[in-house]
Amino acid sequence: LDARVVACKENWVITSPNMDFVEEPYIFEEEELCCRADGRLRVVDCFQWPQTHEKQYEYSICIPRKHSIPTLQIAWYDPTPSDFVVRTGSRFTVGTLQNQPIGQDALCTLMCLARHEVMHLQQHPLLFQDLVMFIAQLQCKILDIYTLLEYIEYVYPLLLNPPSHPPQANSTWMGCFVRATKVCEALYFAGVPIWLVHSKEYIPPTMNIVCSV
Repeated sequence: LDARVVACKENWVITSPNMDFVEEPYIFEEEELCCRADGRLRVVDCFQWPQTHEKQYEYSICIPRKHSIPTLQIAWYDPTPSDFVVRTGSRFTVGTLQNQPIGQDALCTLMCLARHEVMHLQQHPLLFQDLVMFIAQLQCKILDIYTLLEYIEYVYPLLLNPPSHPPQANSTWMGCFVRATKVCEALYFAGVPIWLVHSKEYIPPTMNIVCSV
């Protein structure tokens, strides 16, 4: 495949046939897997940053980028202490979330699918740190549902019956890094943002490159 952009990372070359930028690849080093203060996993979190393509979780390529879908703002909502309502008469600093951030969101149909988590969030008092982590888990469930529906509706049909010409990449999707050219080509013809990772010796001299970054 020809490349619209190319970048180098140590001994690796990263190209993309359908994007004009290359994401920082946090896929070569081991990262400590632990929740941060916002309840998320930082660069190893597939809901925060593009990861390596995995067949077992293939639909993750359709995870929406942060703030790319207006109706999904609840999925990136970060609770603050002002949203934390301490239970009256509680001997410990436990409380619940105010109803407003969840109740007014346009995502109520997807929230119904995570009803158990929402009810737990609203009715069971937690420490603020635990509340932050619980919200992050709920947001991942919401994004997971949305992502699977996107994959089934848009990507899977094109993987089964590739078009003669690749569609424009959907810039709202997270996309992924891939190492296999065949997988890269299949996702390219499905409109998925992709970055192909290969060693320098596998770059053909006939490859056309628009720009380097």
